[in-house]
Amino acid sequence: MDAIDPIRDGRTQFFVPSMKDLGVRDTDSGDADGECVYLCGNSLGLQPRAARALVNEELDKWSKKGVNGHFEGERPWVSIDDNVTPLVAEIVGALPHEVAVMNSLTVNLQLIMTTFYEPTQERHKVLMEAQAFGSDWHAVASHVELNGYDPHESIMSPEMDKDGLHTTAAWLSLLDREGESISVVLIGAVQYLTGQFFDDIPTITQKAHEKGVRVLLDCAHAVGNVPLCLHDWQVDAAIWCHYKYCNAGPGAIGGYFIHEKHTNSDTVAAASFVNGHQRNKGDSKIFQPRRLAGWWGADLSTRFSMRHEFISATGAAGFRLSNPPVLETVALLASLRIHTQYGMQALRGKSLLLTGYLEHLLETMLQSHVHILTPREPNRRGCQLSLAFPSLPPSTPFERLFKTLADKGVVVDHREPNVIRVAPTPLYNSFADVWRFVDILAQALGVQCEQ
Repeated sequence: MDAIDPIRDGRTQFFVPSMKDLGVRDTDSGDADGECVYLCGNSLGLQPRAARALVNEELDKWSKKGVNGHFEGERPWVSIDDNVTPLVAEIVGALPHEVAVMNSLTVNLQLIMTTFYEPTQERHKVLMEAQAFGSDWHAVASHVELNGYDPHESIMSPEMDKDGLHTTAAWLSLLDREGESISVVLIGAVQYLTGQFFDDIPTITQKAHEKGVRVLLDCAHAVGNVPLCLHDWQVDAAIWCHYKYCNAGPGAIGGYFIHEKHTNSDTVAAASFVNGHQRNKGDSKIFQPRRLAGWWGADLSTRFSMRHEFISATGAAGFRLSNPPVLETVALLASLRIHTQYGMQALRGKSLLLTGYLEHLLETMLQSHVHILTPREPNRRGCQLSLAFPSLPPSTPFERLFKTLADKGVVVDHREPNVIRVAPTPLYNSFADVWRFVDILAQALGVQCEQ
């Protein structure tokens, strides 16, 4: 299968850790310099080979130009994010002016909550998944508390089905019953624990908007993984990170989307405010979304004037706070160029095959030993399969199983209490990687398999 993979050379554009790099001694082949089985792009993507050169170019410019680097060279720092914003917009299905590359995931979640969570006594609830990532819950709860409400009363979640998965019907039902009391909906586009891709976001968005509810997405596990159409879906805002499937490095700069209907040029481009108050232009009041403002969100024509009057940049750029970190931004650029080379359609096509192959091997070789938590329908999942082990013998506790995999050069991750997340990533993973993982997992479980 690898021999006929049209994007198999993508792997050559990344550094794949060797067994020796990871300190692995127990190798079946005895080749310590051989590559490990890295199936952890859902947690941290591998380093693009081009990243080091791009970062070094900016370090060299800093050493030779100093502060003048802001306005000189191939990539002036003052507009460094212009190099990546259009590429990111293409991946998330947005217009370029709807996207900003800035901050980090939870900071950006705090910012979209500031803009869209405007609780009243009648409408103060937040609808979000019960198994939301911990940081999302903390961020949302902090906004609820700052506005004088109890998170345990104001945060509500739809029921999951018997398999622990979300259903569109449950979200719609709760919106029908409680919509008049809900301020915002927050959906994880791909659920971090189960790997479920919430593929019916437009239906939920339409129902929420009918009820006067804003829709926000956490796309941390979705960007670069599954097809996204943020603009066409009409969601109000979204946030994500770039260190997973976009391979921008640990702690990488994040992404931010706000639909143009909230920042369209007729109402906002010329808007201004002082100390958070709306300003009038002529006889008409200008619509201005709530925001926490910073100088990098100001229009470039006024940004360096240091006046105490905020003139917003157009679109999502108006929500930036500070200048983006240059080294993080060019590290992201290295990976985005590879994404652009192949395109999301080709990547998604290979992803479906890789994950389908993983599912097939698990079902044919380890069916009685492994339970797949992720939906079986390909359109309801991304790269990741989440595995539980309900019948582990006492002699093989979960912690020992995970350590055995690591000792044999398998890099995956786990979540409490007993879930291993496995994510074959199309940019750099091969079908051989998938086979090696299942073979090693079978050995760790003490199951004899035939190739």
